[in-house]
Amino acid sequence: MDPMYPDLNKSSQPKKEMQILRKLLGSDDNVDELLAIARVVAKKKVILKNNPRTKLILKPKHSLKSKSVRFDVY
Repeated sequence: MDPMYPDLNKSSQPKKEMQILRKLLGSDDNVDELLAIARVVAKKKVILKNNPRTKLILKPKHSLKSKSVRFDVY
């Protein structure tokens, strides 16, 4: 799963294309609901791509972290 990162309180705005995309698609406020559905439907595992500063929804089996992204494996 690759949800949009939540808005961070930064002084700079994202690129205009990303601003338009966010307005069209809305936010991914229901990531925890989507994760629950994905875990039921998945045959083996679910990998959630997320911002490394975002709180964990559930405790993953393991995580792969870098400076700009975190992959949580459920």
